[in-house]
Amino acid sequence: MNHHHEFPAIEEEQIDVSDEYLDAFAEFTDALVTGKNPDLEEHLSKYPQFVDELRPVLETAIWVREEFQRFKREYPDVDILDLLDMPEETKAMIRKARRRKKD
Repeated sequence: MNHHHEFPAIEEEQIDVSDEYLDAFAEFTDALVTGKNPDLEEHLSKYPQFVDELRPVLETAIWVREEFQRFKREYPDVDILDLLDMPEETKAMIRKARRRKKD
């Protein structure tokens, strides 16, 4: 069964957020991606002007990371990319980036 959904393309110019908001988002998510466990409340306290908008986005990022980690524990021999409905070229680019990161 194909669960692929088409989402409307969003051009970068259509996203109206400040550089400071993007920095706050990137700082937290970069820490998650690199295996750190940043404290959400501490991070949000540095950006009080964005708390209402940023909290649900970062909570979702935490949830995605936790689900991904659970998947890796439960299925250590399965590459999650094999389960995703995306072009093979995209999968190949991600795998290449993974290999470079390990080196």
